[in-house]
Amino acid sequence: MTNISRQSGIPVATLRTYYQVLEDTFVGYRIPVYGAAGRKRVLTTPRFLFNDNGVRNAAVRYRFSPDLLKSLIELLFENWVGQELMHRCLYAGHAYRLSYWRTAHGAEVDFVLETPEEVIPIEVKVTESPSLADASHLKPFLDTYPQRAQRGFVVCCCRSPRRLAANIDAIPWQNI
Repeated sequence: MTNISRQSGIPVATLRTYYQVLEDTFVGYRIPVYGAAGRKRVLTTPRFLFNDNGVRNAAVRYRFSPDLLKSLIELLFENWVGQELMHRCLYAGHAYRLSYWRTAHGAEVDFVLETPEEVIPIEVKVTESPSLADASHLKPFLDTYPQRAQRGFVVCCCRSPRRLAANIDAIPWQNI
C-alpha cells in the first residue's frame, strides 16, 4: 500500500479504507501471507485479488484491446486461478486456507493451499511448455517447510500433467 500511496498521492490510511470497502462489498479479498510468524525473511503484506477483473478494469478505465490482454494475461490468469482456489477452500470449510508466500529476497510462491494433511505451494504460469525454471520458487518453499510441504504444482496451459522434478508437477489449469 505504501507503493500505491506514493504513486497515487493518496494516504495509506485512506487506501486501507478503500480496500476494506472493496472487501465489504465482495469486489475482492485479501490473501494472507503463509508462515510469516517468527520468520523475519518472509514479508507480511497480504495480497489482494478481485472477484471480477472486469470491475477492476473499469475502475482503472482500461478499454479492451488485444494488446492490453496480451500485456495483462499473466496477471489475469493468476487472479483467476486464485479465485478458483479460494472458492474451493471456502466450499471445503475452515480446515482449508489459501495464502501466498514471499521473502525479502524476492522468492514468491503465488498461492499456498493449506489442507488438514499438507501444505501445497502453487505457481501459476501462462505457458504450454512448463519447465523447472517456472517452478524456481517452489523449491525454496519446499526446503523451508519440509515437515508439511512435500510437493508443489505449476498450474499452466499444458495439455496434460507433466513431472518437472521429483516433487514438482505441472498440471493443466483444467485440473485445479
